[in-house]
Amino acid sequence: MHLRTNLRGIRNNFGDENLSGWFSIGGRDLSDAEARKMIEYALEHGIEYDCDIDAGEIKEYLGWKD
Repeated sequence: MHLRTNLRGIRNNFGDENLSGWFSIGGRDLSDAEARKMIEYALEHGIEYDCDIDAGEIKEYLGWKD
C-alpha cells in the first residue's frame, strides 16, 4: 500500500494556492509554475496520481538540465 496524491484534486481544490514546494524531483522543489505544468502534463497523459509520474519525463518536459 502506498500513499498517493490525486493531481486532479490538487488542481480542482487548490487552484489559487501557491504550489511551490508541494512536489520535488531529486531534492529540487518545483516552483508554482513548474508544479502546475507538471500537473497539467500528467493529467493530459492520463496520469491521476503523483506516484505514477516518471520524474525523468517531467524533468525533460520542464527543460531541466542534469
